[in-house]
Amino acid sequence: IIDGKLTLKIGLWEGSQLNLSSQGIFSLSEEGSPVSVSYSGTAEIRIKPSDVQIMWGIISHIETVNPDSEQVGEDATLRQKFTWNDGKLVILHEKVIYADRYFSSKILADRYADETGYPDGQVQAIPLQNCQIRVLNGKNEQHYFQLPVRITGEFPIKLESTGFTYPGSILIEAADDILQVSNLVGLENYVAGVVPNEIGDNAPEAAIQAQAVAARTHALSLLLTNRHTNDGYDLCNGTHCQVYKGLYLTTDEMFQSVLETNGHIMLHNGNIADAVYHSS
Repeated sequence: IIDGKLTLKIGLWEGSQLNLSSQGIFSLSEEGSPVSVSYSGTAEIRIKPSDVQIMWGIISHIETVNPDSEQVGEDATLRQKFTWNDGKLVILHEKVIYADRYFSSKILADRYADETGYPDGQVQAIPLQNCQIRVLNGKNEQHYFQLPVRITGEFPIKLESTGFTYPGSILIEAADDILQVSNLVGLENYVAGVVPNEIGDNAPEAAIQAQAVAARTHALSLLLTNRHTNDGYDLCNGTHCQVYKGLYLTTDEMFQSVLETNGHIMLHNGNIADAVYHSS
């Protein structure tokens, strides 16, 4: 929840170098830190090779916790999980407990998991702490930041690596020595970025509104499956979830049509309907 609104974390891209641009000023800020630098135009971001070896672990079990409790511990790995309770979407906070063995590669971790009966989905890279990135602006001036870093601007941010421009903010994290880039975006902006890429930008208004209800319902249904929890985000931007391309094809008229259905979802017996659909 950001500024009182449900905000989704959409996985966009991962790699070793990220190029981004904006029509105005944008800022890179370390999460949980006052460090923030403003840029204009373009920026190139590279991950700084880690001095520590990437470690892989196996999730032993999960505990539901109060994130503000002193018993959680500063070094605890916390994540959020969605559930449907009494007609409401509820966010649970979980503490991830790893088995007492760690591995230098995913292959070794997978092999041990297979031998001991752990499901494949419980093998996970241990989140890197204090991993650094180098940011180079258009004037070849460089700065260093510790991840995670959030990027916000007065205009939407374009990721040259995907070719699309995104509303909300961009979050950069790291795992396995590569950058993981996500879009933190409000639910309605997300739906507006899905609809034209699933039904087309020339569909009649009523069809757009029907598709918006279907896409919003499907998004919440997918959240409840928590299918990308171990990946570090809520939904992906491809057909595995729904095709999301930020502001691509999203006109003011399209966005207004989506807002006509703001908050509307389909229910079945008090639960979110499984509103799957075909794109053609």
